[in-house]
Amino acid sequence: MEKERELAIEILDLFENLLYENKVYIPSTDRTGEKTEACLFGDVYWDLEESITQLVKIGRVTTVEKIRRVFLKIWAKYKRMGERVGL
Repeated sequence: MEKERELAIEILDLFENLLYENKVYIPSTDRTGEKTEACLFGDVYWDLEESITQLVKIGRVTTVEKIRRVFLKIWAKYKRMGERVGL
């Protein structure tokens, strides 16, 4: 497997874990309702993997830790917004 795709998969694993911890399941046309379906599933997962891989290839994404810090900052902002509206 190419190193860029491996990094993309590591990044998606971080997203997946955070989504799972917060019981967030991203909608996908591939979902069938099985309990074993991941938070990122089917076409959504594959589209994200391909997009992130392309960003890695052109040097826009360099480390998993950098992405994790940015994602956690964004997640905290939206989580606070959700708390304000009662989600």
